[in-house]
Amino acid sequence: MKKVLFLLCVLTISINTAFAFQMGGFDAGTMNQQYVRDMRTHEFATRAKSKNAIVNTADRTNRATADLDKATQQLPENSNIKSITFINNHSIPTSELERVVSYGINKPATANNIAQIRQTLTKFYQANGFYSALIFPNIQNLSTGELIIEVKEGIKNSITVE
Repeated sequence: MKKVLFLLCVLTISINTAFAFQMGGFDAGTMNQQYVRDMRTHEFATRAKSKNAIVNTADRTNRATADLDKATQQLPENSNIKSITFINNHSIPTSELERVVSYGINKPATANNIAQIRQTLTKFYQANGFYSALIFPNIQNLSTGELIIEVKEGIKNSITVE
Protein backbone atom coordinates (compact mmCIF):
# COMPACT_ATOMS: atom_id res chain seq x y z
CA MET A 1 0.00 0.00 0.00
CA LYS A 2 2.85 2.36 0.81
CA LYS A 3 4.44 1.63 -2.57
CA VAL A 4 1.22 2.42 -4.44
CA LEU A 5 0.79 5.67 -2.51
CA PHE A 6 4.42 6.59 -3.20
CA LEU A 7 4.06 5.83 -6.91
CA LEU A 8 0.85 7.88 -7.03
CA CYS A 9 2.60 10.87 -5.45
CA VAL A 10 5.57 10.59 -7.84
CA LEU A 11 3.22 10.31 -10.81
CA THR A 12 1.22 13.36 -9.67
CA ILE A 13 4.38 15.43 -9.23
CA SER A 14 5.67 14.34 -12.63
CA ILE A 15 2.42 15.27 -14.35
CA ASN A 16 2.30 18.68 -12.64
CA THR A 17 5.94 19.36 -13.57
CA ALA A 18 5.38 18.35 -17.18
CA PHE A 19 2.27 20.53 -17.35
CA ALA A 20 4.16 23.47 -15.87
CA PHE A 21 6.96 23.15 -18.46
CA GLN A 22 4.44 22.83 -21.26
CA MET A 23 2.61 26.00 -20.15
CA GLY A 24 5.79 28.04 -19.90
CA GLY A 25 6.46 27.37 -16.25
CA PHE A 26 5.66 29.26 -13.11
CA ASP A 27 8.87 31.19 -12.77
CA ALA A 28 8.82 33.70 -9.93
CA GLY A 29 11.06 36.02 -11.95
CA THR A 30 8.56 36.08 -14.81
CA MET A 31 5.75 36.84 -12.41
CA ASN A 32 7.78 39.67 -10.82
CA GLN A 33 8.56 41.14 -14.25
CA GLN A 34 4.87 41.17 -15.12
CA TYR A 35 4.07 42.77 -11.76
CA VAL A 36 6.70 45.46 -12.38
CA ARG A 37 5.29 46.12 -15.88
CA ASP A 38 1.78 46.43 -14.44
CA MET A 39 2.97 48.82 -11.74
CA ARG A 40 4.82 50.98 -14.28
CA THR A 41 1.76 51.10 -16.52
CA HIS A 42 -0.36 52.16 -13.55
CA GLU A 43 2.22 54.79 -12.55
CA PHE A 44 2.33 56.29 -16.05
CA ALA A 45 -1.47 56.41 -16.22
CA THR A 46 -1.67 58.05 -12.78
CA ARG A 47 0.97 60.64 -13.69
CA ALA A 48 -0.85 61.45 -16.92
CA LYS A 49 -4.13 61.98 -15.02
CA SER A 50 -2.36 64.15 -12.42
CA LYS A 51 -0.64 66.19 -15.12
CA ASN A 52 -3.95 66.77 -16.92
CA ALA A 53 -5.60 67.84 -13.66
CA ILE A 54 -2.78 70.30 -12.94
CA VAL A 55 -2.93 71.73 -16.48
CA ASN A 56 -6.73 72.09 -16.26
CA THR A 57 -6.46 73.84 -12.89
CA ALA A 58 -3.78 76.19 -14.24
CA ASP A 59 -5.96 76.99 -17.27
CA ARG A 60 -8.95 77.76 -15.05
CA THR A 61 -6.78 79.95 -12.80
CA ASN A 62 -5.35 81.85 -15.79
CA ARG A 63 -8.84 82.42 -17.20
CA ALA A 64 -10.07 83.60 -13.81
CA THR A 65 -7.14 86.02 -13.55
CA ALA A 66 -7.85 87.41 -17.03
CA ASP A 67 -11.54 87.85 -16.16
CA LEU A 68 -10.54 89.54 -12.91
CA ASP A 69 -8.30 91.99 -14.77
CA LYS A 70 -11.09 92.92 -17.18
CA ALA A 71 -13.67 93.32 -14.43
CA THR A 72 -11.50 95.43 -12.12
CA GLN A 73 -10.70 97.82 -14.95
CA GLN A 74 -14.40 98.65 -15.14
CA LEU A 75 -14.60 99.64 -11.44
CA PRO A 76 -14.37 103.25 -10.27
CA GLU A 77 -10.82 104.26 -9.33
CA ASN A 78 -11.61 105.01 -5.69
CA SER A 79 -13.36 101.71 -4.91
CA ASN A 80 -12.00 99.91 -1.88
CA ILE A 81 -12.61 96.43 -0.45
CA LYS A 82 -14.79 97.10 2.60
CA SER A 83 -15.74 93.51 3.45
CA ILE A 84 -14.97 89.97 2.35
CA THR A 85 -17.69 87.31 2.33
CA PHE A 86 -16.98 83.59 1.94
CA ILE A 87 -19.22 81.02 0.26
CA ASN A 88 -18.94 77.19 0.50
CA ASN A 89 -16.20 77.10 3.13
CA HIS A 90 -17.34 74.07 5.10
CA SER A 91 -14.13 72.77 6.68
CA ILE A 92 -12.44 75.99 7.77
CA PRO A 93 -14.53 78.53 9.71
CA THR A 94 -15.26 81.93 8.19
CA SER A 95 -13.69 83.72 11.17
CA GLU A 96 -10.37 81.99 10.51
CA LEU A 97 -10.46 82.86 6.80
CA GLU A 98 -11.32 86.48 7.63
CA ARG A 99 -8.32 86.62 9.96
CA VAL A 100 -6.04 85.33 7.18
CA VAL A 101 -7.15 87.98 4.66
CA SER A 102 -7.82 90.86 7.05
CA TYR A 103 -4.89 92.77 5.50
CA GLY A 104 -7.00 93.16 2.32
CA ILE A 105 -9.77 95.18 3.98
CA ASN A 106 -9.76 98.91 3.09
CA LYS A 107 -7.27 98.35 0.28
CA PRO A 108 -7.98 99.44 -3.30
CA ALA A 109 -10.01 96.97 -5.36
CA THR A 110 -7.33 96.28 -7.93
CA ALA A 111 -6.64 93.04 -9.76
CA ASN A 112 -3.28 92.70 -7.97
CA ASN A 113 -4.81 93.05 -4.50
CA ILE A 114 -7.59 90.57 -5.23
CA ALA A 115 -5.11 88.13 -6.79
CA GLN A 116 -2.92 88.45 -3.69
CA ILE A 117 -5.92 87.65 -1.45
CA ARG A 118 -6.72 84.62 -3.62
CA GLN A 119 -3.11 83.43 -3.49
CA THR A 120 -2.98 83.84 0.30
CA LEU A 121 -6.17 81.80 0.71
CA THR A 122 -4.91 79.09 -1.65
CA LYS A 123 -1.67 78.76 0.32
CA PHE A 124 -3.62 78.70 3.59
CA TYR A 125 -5.87 75.90 2.35
CA GLN A 126 -2.85 73.94 1.08
CA ALA A 127 -1.12 74.35 4.44
CA ASN A 128 -4.23 72.81 6.03
CA GLY A 129 -4.19 69.77 3.72
CA PHE A 130 -6.59 70.94 1.01
CA TYR A 131 -4.18 70.71 -1.91
CA SER A 132 -6.88 70.88 -4.57
CA ALA A 133 -8.71 73.89 -3.10
CA LEU A 134 -9.79 76.53 -5.60
CA ILE A 135 -10.55 80.14 -4.73
CA PHE A 136 -12.86 82.16 -7.02
CA PRO A 137 -13.30 85.85 -6.23
CA ASN A 138 -16.62 87.28 -7.41
CA ILE A 139 -16.36 91.02 -7.85
CA GLN A 140 -19.88 91.77 -9.03
CA ASN A 141 -20.70 93.46 -5.70
CA LEU A 142 -17.33 95.20 -5.49
CA SER A 143 -18.87 98.54 -6.48
CA THR A 144 -20.46 98.51 -3.00
CA GLY A 145 -17.17 97.37 -1.43
CA GLU A 146 -18.09 93.71 -0.84
CA LEU A 147 -15.72 91.07 -2.20
CA ILE A 148 -17.41 87.66 -2.37
CA ILE A 149 -15.05 84.67 -2.46
CA GLU A 150 -16.34 81.26 -3.46
CA VAL A 151 -14.30 78.37 -2.08
CA LYS A 152 -14.15 74.88 -3.55
CA GLU A 153 -12.27 72.99 -0.88
CA GLY A 154 -11.97 69.59 -2.46
CA ILE A 155 -10.82 66.66 -0.36
CA LYS A 156 -8.37 66.95 2.51
CA ASN A 157 -5.27 64.94 1.63
CA SER A 158 -1.97 64.18 3.21
CA ILE A 159 1.34 63.39 1.60
CA THR A 160 3.36 60.64 3.22
CA VAL A 161 6.97 60.01 2.28
CA GLU A 162 8.23 56.56 3.15
